[in-house]
Amino acid sequence: MDEEPPLKALKAVLETIQERTKYALDRLLTFEEPKSLAWQCADCGHVKKFTRRVAVEAAPPCPKCGRREFHMA
Repeated sequence: MDEEPPLKALKAVLETIQERTKYALDRLLTFEEPKSLAWQCADCGHVKKFTRRVAVEAAPPCPKCGRREFHMA
């Protein structure tokens, strides 16, 4: 059973709105991640510095002890 042309157009518009809303929500979540210019190793205390703010995932592993746990310096 074919959908009526106006229903197809409405469905396309709603799908576009859904995609854009999901994209916007995903972008908002990335701004909630804590970012810092420096992250400190939770084990040895070594401070790893960066030239721009980065999330904690960019810091590991520690160049001194090899651990993967950091907190904001």
